[in-house]
Amino acid sequence: MRARLTIVTALAAGALIAACGTDVHKKDTTDADGKAASTKADPCAPGDLTAAVTESPAPNDDDKFFRLTFTAADSTTSCYLSGPPQAMVFRDAADAELPVTVRTDSGDTKPAPVLVNDHLQAEVYVTTPLAGADTAAARTDFTMPSDGPAGTTFSLDWPSPVGSSVTVTPVTKPVS
Repeated sequence: MRARLTIVTALAAGALIAACGTDVHKKDTTDADGKAASTKADPCAPGDLTAAVTESPAPNDDDKFFRLTFTAADSTTSCYLSGPPQAMVFRDAADAELPVTVRTDSGDTKPAPVLVNDHLQAEVYVTTPLAGADTAAARTDFTMPSDGPAGTTFSLDWPSPVGSSVTVTPVTKPVS
């Protein structure tokens, strides 16, 4: 009887491992439709992504609005980002750091990881008050956090002046 119980337990454990896998780096993320999708993706690492910044119409008349868009570097990339940019600084054309305060708008919830691959992008939204947006930023440098040993650092040309403060969101799925 004891041998039979051991065999049944071993079979159940094997079935559980086969169904769930043993990779502790698997994360549940959401796909483009907001549905849960299981992925074998690891956190994004240097070289996994490209990034671009664009100025877009603001959702109100008081702000300037920018999108940081993260795209897979190639068709084999599948990784996830989470959280807001870290150590974000703005620089002028002479590479001097500008006195711009960066605040994070995390909302009321813990940011969920966002999957990036050849079909899915991720974005961070940046706003600055339109009034006083006269700081001539030429570039921004920042690091996207990672669950791994190091984040991914980006340096992007900035499209237009900002104010003395900007607010950034955690990474999210693109919203049109």
